[in-house]
Amino acid sequence: MWRRRLWARATSNGAGRGRARPRRSPLPASRPSCSKVARPWRSSTAPPAALVVLGGEELVAAAEAAAALVLEALGANPEALDARVHAARPHPGQTASAARLRALLAGSRRLRDASARDGHAVQDAYTLRCVPQVLGAVRDALAHARRVVTTELNAVTDNPTFFPEEGAVLHAGNFHGQPIALTMDHVKVALAEVALFSERRLARLLDPA
Repeated sequence: MWRRRLWARATSNGAGRGRARPRRSPLPASRPSCSKVARPWRSSTAPPAALVVLGGEELVAAAEAAAALVLEALGANPEALDARVHAARPHPGQTASAARLRALLAGSRRLRDASARDGHAVQDAYTLRCVPQVLGAVRDALAHARRVVTTELNAVTDNPTFFPEEGAVLHAGNFHGQPIALTMDHVKVALAEVALFSERRLARLLDPA
């Protein structure tokens, strides 16, 4: 019963106290087209997602440069960056990350392979020898996100969808943000790994023992 009274009060012109409810004026006829074009961009998650992807790519590049500095400072074993290793597990991001680290460390006199370890362990800690695998996986996550966001930025995400050449108006669900949502969840986890690995390398740099 109380629900009926509440509904009657909300829908009556008197608003329950004898005062007329203000009525919203309809939009002018010239405005709906502008509003229709702008609305998907105002509500779309694609533009901020694009900024996340661009920022993530810059972050990975910086993380690789920082990792190269730590590898050199600690005299890491360059075997972990050997192209043959990454060709045997050819994830695109891993291969690209290893190649960039090799380029950054080219000519280094501090890296020590197995023949020059001077009693040190042949294998370095995970945070040193697994940099291409970890940052490469982040690269792959961002590459996937870039594809999804690019598609979304160039897509029709409004409802209904108009096909003027066919005279068709179709009501569907292109407004749903699930492609971006799942992709950004993946990116969020990936970028957290960048921070985690960076922190562990920094700890080892400050306390090599």
